[in-house]
Amino acid sequence: VYLPEGGAIQTDPNPEQVMVAKSLEDRIKMGKVTYTQNCAACHQPDGKGIKGAFPPLAGSDWLNKDKARAIQVVKFGLTGEITVNDNVYNGVMPAFAAQLNDAELAALLTHIRSQWGNSGAPISAEAVAAVRSATAGQSGPYHGDAALHAIP
Repeated sequence: VYLPEGGAIQTDPNPEQVMVAKSLEDRIKMGKVTYTQNCAACHQPDGKGIKGAFPPLAGSDWLNKDKARAIQVVKFGLTGEITVNDNVYNGVMPAFAAQLNDAELAALLTHIRSQWGNSGAPISAEAVAAVRSATAGQSGPYHGDAALHAIP
């Protein structure tokens, strides 16, 4: 998926094509496409999740609190019981590090953090790259609340 300068979001058959966005609005649009393709089935198109299984991203009490933690959860995944907005969820969040490059992950999180009552600051590809570098030794998903809250 990419956004040519001055154009609409398009799917490119070339897997090496990198998403390009000049403005925050473009990044949010690209993030919405990535969200729809990869996240909406579990977290729902409205970000409200599925009770007991997949936590809401809409109004999430931890999503806006720490952008590095949000990046890490999307990169590495999460399993086990977690508490979001005082409700317990026990689903499996897959890792997206292999599917999404830094720009795509940044656009995805920028979209999520700007929707559904969230007020998180945009996330840059550089911030994702910094987290990627800092977590080079991480393998596998995080497990449960304790791991989620221990993320540096």
